[in-house]
Amino acid sequence: MQRSPVSVWFRLAGLAAALFCVTATAWAAAGVGDQNHPLKRWLGRYGLALVAVEAAVVVAATVLGMIVPETEATTIAHPEEPADEGATEGPRSESSAT
Repeated sequence: MQRSPVSVWFRLAGLAAALFCVTATAWAAAGVGDQNHPLKRWLGRYGLALVAVEAAVVVAATVLGMIVPETEATTIAHPEEPADEGATEGPRSESSAT
């Protein structure tokens, strides 16, 4: 059984979700230890905005993955091979050439 190709939007949603998990974990871990560390100060300043943007990208990509027809989303990643000319024309009749 052949698996259907995964939509480009769902791939983007998966990537954004993984990045969201890393950012949220780093943001939560920033509350312990040395508060003067540059990464902790940066996350304290921009962490909420970064997590909000990443969450919005996950939601938007997921919704687009459900709305955009599968054929449009997968043709970018997996273009279809050209069809065999004989298969699209149907059977040929030898007796019609009179």
